Amino acid sequence: MNMTMTFEDFQGAFLLFSGIVVIWSIYTSHHSENKYIQTINCFWLGLMAFTVLFYVVFSLNVY
Repeated sequence: MNMTMTFEDFQGAFLLFSGIVVIWSIYTSHHSENKYIQTINCFWLGLMAFTVLFYVVFSLNVY
């Protein structure tokens, strides 16, 4: 099974998560009284960081 992540895969995932973060930031600007906003924001930022690390690790062709 080929586990390499191409730049196109990374770009698609990053654009998806970036779009979600933009939509979420618009939502949070109207619902800032929600006490779970900070937790969910950390989740999205962590997911984006994980995507970058996943790309870095699995784009290496080490067998």
